Amino acid sequence: MDYDGLEVAALSDREWRVSDPQVTERDARRVLAYVEDLGDYVMVMWLSPGGGWAAFASKKDAFEALRRTTLMRGVAA
Repeated sequence: MDYDGLEVAALSDREWRVSDPQVTERDARRVLAYVEDLGDYVMVMWLSPGGGWAAFASKKDAFEALRRTTLMRGVAA
């Protein structure tokens, strides 16, 4: 699945791995986050850059935040 420039791979019916296709496959910075839909909210575990957790009201909000991350980080492919 592609979400506005992000590579989104389904791990289950409610979990996804989100990658930046602008970064080469051999670069660990390619994987941005894991996303899980927990029903009442969507949890994002950020892997790159910086790490951490964030909760969003919807998948749309979570994926939009991840998309903005790819625009801001400027990693060369």
